[in-house]
Amino acid sequence: MREDKSLLTIMHISGLFAGFLVPLILWATQRDKIVGMEAHGKAAVNF
Repeated sequence: MREDKSLLTIMHISGLFAGFLVPLILWATQRDKIVGMEAHGKAAVNF
């Protein structure tokens, strides 16, 4: 697993502009590859 804070930030910002679809796709595809994606993905989709 790697640490990528820029992708986590992009996921949160895309939730503001693109609804829940983009964060959902990012979370589903990257949750096993990025450290912290599981918690941030759940927070972004539930926002």
